[in-house]
Amino acid sequence: MSEWKTIQSAPRDGARFLAYVPVPNHRMVIAMMGDLGIILAENYLPMTYPPTHWQPLPPPPGSET
Repeated sequence: MSEWKTIQSAPRDGARFLAYVPVPNHRMVIAMMGDLGIILAENYLPMTYPPTHWQPLPPPPGSET
């Protein structure tokens, strides 16, 4: 896995990434940058709580690295 980076450096090319949201019990979600800012990749809705950090998604299980 990569090092966590500040959310300001998240990709703006539509690529999906792992986002860290500092809420109780800590939440990690798959997100992407959209016209409305950072959105959840699962439903394309803006995030209620803004993430603070991101990192690239790891390769899927069984994929070539």
